[in-house]
Amino acid sequence: MSETVKVVKQQFAARLRDDDQQIINEALPEIFPDHELSELTGREILRGSVENAVRTINKLKTSLPADLEKIKVLEQQVKDLMEENEKLLDVQLEKIKLEEQVQELSDEVQNLRIQASENGEKAANLEKYKPVDNEMRIIVEPFTMKALVAYARKVSLKSGKEVQPGKVLTSLFNYYITTREVEFDGFPFLLTNADLRNIKESLKKPANNEPTR
Repeated sequence: MSETVKVVKQQFAARLRDDDQQIINEALPEIFPDHELSELTGREILRGSVENAVRTINKLKTSLPADLEKIKVLEQQVKDLMEENEKLLDVQLEKIKLEEQVQELSDEVQNLRIQASENGEKAANLEKYKPVDNEMRIIVEPFTMKALVAYARKVSLKSGKEVQPGKVLTSLFNYYITTREVEFDGFPFLLTNADLRNIKESLKKPANNEPTR
């Protein structure tokens, strides 16, 4: 702890330089705002300068802790704001990610709806070509197909009635299995007359899902 220094001199004498005098002259209006500056004595100027310096020092000593505390509070507020901004930024980023995921899912759902609609249209179109119970679709060799078409065309011209190639096939098959005149190689007569009669009788009976008339 520094010891207190007391001034015991009652008379001071000092030679002022030009810059010292300039500083004093510039400070006098602030130190003595209500005095006539030209009437001030050296003693009054010295005393007023010392008093003003003491007031300034005391003011700084008093305000410094409060300023430090205020700075501390402001720094904490800045820190809290920065943390809050970081939290808000994280929330915003998470929101953006969720919005992107929602958009991706929406696009996927839309694509699935389009595919479902297209598949539905395809199914509806295929339903038109669904075979009925007594319809059979087969693939024949090109030569056989052309021969069947040509034969059916000639029969149609000769009989005056339209004859389809399928009618030719079914008629030939019926003739083959009923007359049994010639057995084709690889196609033996495996259906008996009893089998044919049973088939004929079954066609006379109503189907299980049809009402009896």
